Amino acid sequence: MLEFNNELFNLIKRYGECKNFKQNEIVYLNNEKNFLYAFEKGLTFLKHTDITGKVLLSKICKNGSIYIETVDEYSQFQINYHLFFKENTTLYQVSINKLKEKIDNDDLNTLILKYSHNEIKKRELILRDYTFYNKKGMILSNLVRLANSFGKILNNGTILIDINLTHEDLSQLCGMSRERTTKTLSKLKSDNVLDYDKKSKKFILLDLDSIKNQINCEECPLNFCNIC
Repeated sequence: MLEFNNELFNLIKRYGECKNFKQNEIVYLNNEKNFLYAFEKGLTFLKHTDITGKVLLSKICKNGSIYIETVDEYSQFQINYHLFFKENTTLYQVSINKLKEKIDNDDLNTLILKYSHNEIKKRELILRDYTFYNKKGMILSNLVRLANSFGKILNNGTILIDINLTHEDLSQLCGMSRERTTKTLSKLKSDNVLDYDKKSKKFILLDLDSIKNQINCEECPLNFCNIC
């Protein structure tokens, strides 16, 4: 974890309320206050639903992840986010106003600014990949990010993305239809680039170098090239 994120995480944990959630539980974020979340245990999907009902997977939170819920006080614009707890999860939640009462505002603003800059850089890279490499590129670039976040090197040199992830989850992460996602994944499997264990619902990258070459991977720093 980055040093400034580690400091912010510890502040949220110190002054926040500890909450526990069970697997498959859903919590809708209320958009009424600026809350900060620090995830200590488990796995959580941050999802966004648009007015048509389409669901996007915006972020995957694991041990050490931070999420800041912001509110626009000057418009009626609201984003319908919810937390889907993929596993039993422990997190800490605190309002920004409470943190401001506990620590120096300048210090807190600096930490939030650094965190926000890092998140914006991630989004810029995702937008770049989509613009340059279209929908197939979105799948490939997100597979790289998933490998950076959850990858485990197996004895044969392949990389297991050690997280339960369905084709529907991946399609939501890429902003694509499930049909298009499945079709692209089938092509990658036939090219011996990718495999999928249906029983464990986990992806296996057979040729990470091929995936990176197809999107001209620039080996960005891991704090930018991840899904958490």
